[in-house]
Amino acid sequence: MRSFFYRNFGDLMTLRSKLIGASLLSTFVIFVLSGIVIYGSSRQELEDELGRRLISIGTTASSFLSKSVDAKQITRIDGTKKRVLKRLSKKLLDLKSQTGVERAFLFDRNLKCIVDTNDTPFGENLYVLGPHQKEIDLAFNGENTSSVLFSKPGGFDKIGFVPVRDTQLGENAEVVAIIGIVGSAAYFEILNDLFKVLSVLFVFGVLLAVAISSYLSRRITEPVKELVQAAQKVGRGELAESVHIHTNDEIGLLGKAFEKMRIDILQRDEQMQMMLSGIAHEVRNPLGGMALFLGLLREDLAQEGDEGLSKLGQVDKIQRELFYLEDVVSNFLDFAKNTPLSVESFSVHTFLAEIVELLEADASGNNVVLTVEVDSSLKMTGDKEKIRGAIINIVRNAYQSCQRSGKVYITASKSPDSAERCIRVQDEGCGMDEATIKSVLTPFFTTKEQGSGLGLALANRIIGQHGGRLKIESEVGKGTVVSCTLPFDDSIQMEDKIPEGWLG
Repeated sequence: MRSFFYRNFGDLMTLRSKLIGASLLSTFVIFVLSGIVIYGSSRQELEDELGRRLISIGTTASSFLSKSVDAKQITRIDGTKKRVLKRLSKKLLDLKSQTGVERAFLFDRNLKCIVDTNDTPFGENLYVLGPHQKEIDLAFNGENTSSVLFSKPGGFDKIGFVPVRDTQLGENAEVVAIIGIVGSAAYFEILNDLFKVLSVLFVFGVLLAVAISSYLSRRITEPVKELVQAAQKVGRGELAESVHIHTNDEIGLLGKAFEKMRIDILQRDEQMQMMLSGIAHEVRNPLGGMALFLGLLREDLAQEGDEGLSKLGQVDKIQRELFYLEDVVSNFLDFAKNTPLSVESFSVHTFLAEIVELLEADASGNNVVLTVEVDSSLKMTGDKEKIRGAIINIVRNAYQSCQRSGKVYITASKSPDSAERCIRVQDEGCGMDEATIKSVLTPFFTTKEQGSGLGLALANRIIGQHGGRLKIESEVGKGTVVSCTLPFDDSIQMEDKIPEGWLG
């Protein structure tokens, strides 16, 4: 029973973990996708804005150059035109200073440097242009373009390409050079700030999701846990305690249905107990009368001499059958009763010694020896009388299976953490196969010619009612071991027994 509870409690924890995990996963996916979209769109917008800014700056510079005398000179410039190169360089340096761009340069169709704010010599190759041939071709065709964002040590760069024309040659003037404007990497620091904000929002969102999902999962799993515990109590026959699920959802509806089921079971159980008590009363009365008249018959036969004595054997058989019927009625009543537990602390050694003293005469009739091995200081807690009935049934089954000879060993021990006590009954009887072991705890199942089939079923129910477990290990021809494991509550103290005759 306890293992069933722990297994189901573990399933509840798994359900709670699944609820929290599902919430966290959905939150993670939403935040990640939202972050990717926001970051990506913001980055693209900033990149496009930077491209437009670079082209705007380049257009202003190109317009100035296209309408000046420099445009004519660019087409025929060479390294000897120092003054022209110096004047062009000064214009680009002023442009850089006024606009805050990182770099500005002028180059021809051969991608040779004309002037560069980074002091690249005239006629040298501008290696920075290598990856941007497509944009450069568009620029020489008269379009304003910008490169993709590319990385460099310390950040990112973007280049705007604007054609320079000699407008004095007319509207269709040929592009004489390209002005390149490099955007500063510092322009994208806003993206880092945005990323930090998104990271903070992500962490906050995850923490909020954990808190909300934990709260909601607890609201779901706690009532389910209460229902599981209530089901365990009903399974143990504890029907007195009401089930209260204080929710207005489907689980609350389930709790109300469960409470109605408990009340119906309790009412049927009470009716069954009343019916069985009435049947027992009606059966026991004639059994008592039969036993009384059988005793009188025994006395009469004893006075008839040898002929009467010869009939006493038949009287003994009738008396044994009456005793058997009395035991059957008692077993039915015990199984039908569902009285609350009266838990106390008691000595295991004394408890088992009393059981052996009660049963050893009957066991000796089967040539079976009962032995007890237990620490005299060991204590256990539970309903002593109910546990006594359970152990008596187990021991009686043990010596009856020994087929007129053998031993029954009764031992008791505690678990390593002292939270449980285990009473173990081992016999040298005929043993059981797997099919019998699976059925032997079922009410009314028996392998005996005479037997109610309630002994072990009643013992199992009593052990389960205490929150313990009954385990059977058996092998045909080698015997059986029945282990009864019961929880121990060290907060319950043994009561001092009042000596008989004490009148204080």
